[in-house]
Amino acid sequence: MTDLYANKEMHWRPGDYIQYPVRARTHIFQGSLVTLDPNGYAIPAWPGFKFAGLATEEVDNTGGDGDLYVRCRAEGVVGPLILSGSGYFGQKGVGEIVYAVDSATVTQTPDLMHNTPVGKMVRYGSSNDISVKL
Repeated sequence: MTDLYANKEMHWRPGDYIQYPVRARTHIFQGSLVTLDPNGYAIPAWPGFKFAGLATEEVDNTGGDGDLYVRCRAEGVVGPLILSGSGYFGQKGVGEIVYAVDSATVTQTPDLMHNTPVGKMVRYGSSNDISVKL
């Protein structure tokens, strides 16, 4: 471990958007929840993989791994998302953690082997219209 013994200038930028390389032969639609596969490439959300963010653009990578990049919103409040499964539906569920089921759907049912944490539900309109703070 190396401690600092003098001031060090650090570079800073807002982290609300991050670009990730897209896996080969993968199509990601704008508005999709995005996860990273075991090799670190972006794919439409798949349970159990690391959450990357919400795609802000459509990317159709017909080439190889990393030939194209997808821009993802990594912070902020996003919606509308679809809420499925069991859990606290309605206003009662606000503040609860939600997990990716697929590229458009979240659940409040924790399944650590299969569900990927996305953020906390901050608004409930209906089961087809919730907002999540990433």
